[in-house]
Amino acid sequence: MKKSFLIITLTAVFFPLFTIRAFSQSATTSGTLQTKVTIEKSFTFSISGLKNNEFVNLGNKGCTNSEKTNSGYNASSSKIDFGNLSFSKINISGQVIKITRNEPGGYTLLASSSGYLRNAKKSFDIPSSKEPSVITTGNAFFGIHPCGRDVDSMVWGQGKTGIKNQAKYAWPYKTSLVVAKNNGTGLIGEGEEGVISLEYGSTISKNTPSGAYTTSIIFTALPNF
Repeated sequence: MKKSFLIITLTAVFFPLFTIRAFSQSATTSGTLQTKVTIEKSFTFSISGLKNNEFVNLGNKGCTNSEKTNSGYNASSSKIDFGNLSFSKINISGQVIKITRNEPGGYTLLASSSGYLRNAKKSFDIPSSKEPSVITTGNAFFGIHPCGRDVDSMVWGQGKTGIKNQAKYAWPYKTSLVVAKNNGTGLIGEGEEGVISLEYGSTISKNTPSGAYTTSIIFTALPNF
């Protein structure tokens, strides 16, 4: 059986609006102390990895997909390791992205990459699609699938990986992909808004060359002004 593995390096990019600042001011009028606090606009973004054999929707009530990661390795905020890929199953790893904003306005989460999942020594790429598609076991493919309240399920589908008309995967090559978007009027980071479960899925065919396959992905979170 031919096997291969990959490691994905991720770089989180975000654009803060303002920092939070507080100060006090005293006065002697009537012997009272006046305190003034100013809280300015803020926008934060974080990524955390899921452990192996952990539910992909952990900590995200807005994601109904309850399948588990199965790569054999724990993910981190900066690395995904699929271990050995096989044509007899779909390997899944995952992360959780959290975005907060302390005023109405929403956000857009974009993804871009360095290229396809590539075996540089053998000049071979595992196929991906810019359009979200279903992964099927034994047909070489690689991509990401977001899940959550702010994810467009009409585009990305929902449900389990490898099942027709359910979870769809895509990869941002040459052009960015919109992973999630929120145009709401409420605060981001309270409840289900601003939480995105991210699955990485891949399988290979019997003809996929063995070796190390690597790529990188960049997530950019932008506040909607």
